[in-house]
Amino acid sequence: MARRWRGRLTRLAVVIVALAAVTASGAAGWPTAAWAAPAENCALTIVLTANPDSSYTANGTLTSDGSAVANGQITVSAAGWSTTATTTARGRYAATLQLSQPGEQTVTASTSAGGTCANEAWVQATVTVAPLIDLLLDAATITVKAGETVTVAGRLLGQGNPVVEALIYTNASWNGQELSWITNAEGTFSALLTAPDNTSGSFSVRVSFSGDGFYPSVSHSLAVEIEEAPSPTPSPSASAGPAASSAAPAASSAAVTSAPAVAPAPWSQDSRLFLVLLVFLVVVALATGALIIIAVVTRQRRGLAADERRGFGSDFGRSGPGDDLEDWEDFDGSSDPAGSDGSVSAGATDGQCDIVT
Repeated sequence: MARRWRGRLTRLAVVIVALAAVTASGAAGWPTAAWAAPAENCALTIVLTANPDSSYTANGTLTSDGSAVANGQITVSAAGWSTTATTTARGRYAATLQLSQPGEQTVTASTSAGGTCANEAWVQATVTVAPLIDLLLDAATITVKAGETVTVAGRLLGQGNPVVEALIYTNASWNGQELSWITNAEGTFSALLTAPDNTSGSFSVRVSFSGDGFYPSVSHSLAVEIEEAPSPTPSPSASAGPAASSAAPAASSAAVTSAPAVAPAPWSQDSRLFLVLLVFLVVVALATGALIIIAVVTRQRRGLAADERRGFGSDFGRSGPGDDLEDWEDFDGSSDPAGSDGSVSAGATDGQCDIVT
């Protein structure tokens, strides 16, 4: 009985070993590819988005029969420029492009065959690239005193080159006035504005370029901080007493020091000394003129009095000692010597004048 069970167990062991040998030899000859998951067709999508810095972002997905493909290598290229991206667990990818060439550009996203994808997938999108325009300001913030000049300077570049004779507009927030300026051969400009008087605080100046049909518009804002203007230093009072002078020696010395800088020159038109001198000269001129007039009138009066005494006074026809009566002539030009009776006669029947002594 025992021998019988021993024989059966031996035969069973032999059969098991034989089956194991056959299974091992058959498994070694089977191809491994028969057990791999089959590759499927993949598809790509792409969407282009413009960024504020003039760059573009390419977004999209990689799927296989509607399921996301992770870790897929995506190549994004445009105008001879390319970059790579890797898909996430949800099959999404993103790549940033710098498209500087103006005009219509074609962007291509592609992935090679292999792995999950049995095919090479690719997709394209077009975008119109506007010319690059840069408005560069020399300063972002300017601080000035009230009433001072605000200088807004900068440069306008298109595709990296100066934009010549372009109109630049400035608009100040303190008065809303819009002014225009023109760029020079270097593309630079300088706008001169005036800060308001008796005003302080934070303001701004909007600087803009409206475009010219080729280059697009662009604008920037410049911050302007306006501070209060310093109040003028009062001049020292002449009537200030000793107490006031001693109470504020520093202020008095400062006022005395700054007075010569603002006081007019001694002989300028604004000084009191000049006005006093001017009045004195006018008075002297008037007095001199009056004295000249008085002297002329006095001299004329003296001459007239002498003429009156000579022609109509007691000296007319009077003969004094040494006078020769023979020198007198009558009215008709004849002369008559003295008569025997001592009389002198100017002889003429008419108009005769006799002088008897």
